[in-house]
Amino acid sequence: MRSSTDDQVRANRAGIRRSAIKWVAFILIAGVFSSETMHAGEVVKEGKDGRSLLQEWIGLRKAISDEGRKWELRRELLKDRIELARQSISSLRESIGKVEEGVLEADKKRSGLVEREVALKEATVGVRGRIGEFESRVKVLLKQIPVPVQEKVKALSQRFPDDPESIEASASKRYQYLIGVLAGINKANREVSVNSEIRTLADGSTLEVAVLYIGISQAYFVNIDKTVAGVGVPFGDGWSWTPANDAAEKIAHAIAIHDGEKPAEYIPLPVTIDQKAE
Repeated sequence: MRSSTDDQVRANRAGIRRSAIKWVAFILIAGVFSSETMHAGEVVKEGKDGRSLLQEWIGLRKAISDEGRKWELRRELLKDRIELARQSISSLRESIGKVEEGVLEADKKRSGLVEREVALKEATVGVRGRIGEFESRVKVLLKQIPVPVQEKVKALSQRFPDDPESIEASASKRYQYLIGVLAGINKANREVSVNSEIRTLADGSTLEVAVLYIGISQAYFVNIDKTVAGVGVPFGDGWSWTPANDAAEKIAHAIAIHDGEKPAEYIPLPVTIDQKAE
């Protein structure tokens, strides 16, 4: 019995060992298969990740290429703008240089004008001090020129102030009037003219006569009948007339030549060089 029991125990132990070996083998095989399955999954997963990374890399390279082209365009645009800015700066500098030159030139002209103004003011002070004297002398001269000439310059001569120290009119205006009168007198002094006047004779009677003026310093008159004639010269505040009836024909002849009624020829006429009051 005991032997049978021992055999049975040994048989049970052997069975347990075989079962244990089977389970160990199964576990090992299962582990291998599980490991291989996991490895295959990882490979698949890694393959999927690689394609994704490749796509991202391709997209990144494309983006970099696009940005490169855009940068090239921007760079060219910036270069053009920089060149335009340089040209503008150069043009502005040139303009500023011209303006500065103009300012310098204007300053020089202004300085010259200021100096001229100062000189003119100084000259005006001296001239203004003498204008009254000039006007007074011309007023005396006006009394000694022929009446027709006095009438011609009257529009200007009547503007002379009564007071030589008057400042109602500017010095420039007063000199304009003065020069205008002198110009009229000078013009008359170079001309020969004939005027009709009423002459008062020595006996107090009046007579219409034709007066031939030679400039402003010599004159002759004769009546229409050629019976009364005379010679005149400036004297004092007017003219002095001297009878010259014996020269009536010659004076009338000279007047006819002036008026174009007779051909030109030399006519001897009496001339008074100087005459002074007693």
